[in-house]
Amino acid sequence: MREVKVKIGKTYTLAFGTKALRVFERELGRPINELADNFGVDVVVALLHAGMVYNHPEVSADDVENMLDSFLEKGGDITPVIAAVSEAIMACGWFGNPTQATVSTTDSGETPAE
Repeated sequence: MREVKVKIGKTYTLAFGTKALRVFERELGRPINELADNFGVDVVVALLHAGMVYNHPEVSADDVENMLDSFLEKGGDITPVIAAVSEAIMACGWFGNPTQATVSTTDSGETPAE
């Protein structure tokens, strides 16, 4: 799982593994693969919160809302924040990973693990 830094007032480390993706889906009540259809404020907050689960477990969704409000009130730009979240999600491996070999459907001849 690749980590991506994002600065929202202070620097946070985002990582999207299975746990983070499940946190996101539970918080929003829908699968992450439906993001392209609706990418609003709820999605941004839920993604940031889920992405912080591994490295910043003390941060709640309410904390993320407050961070974003403070960041934006001080002139912060949401664009690089969304870019960092997108980069972290694409690096997680759940949505394809061009740096990895594809899975072969042919028999390798190996005995399955028991």
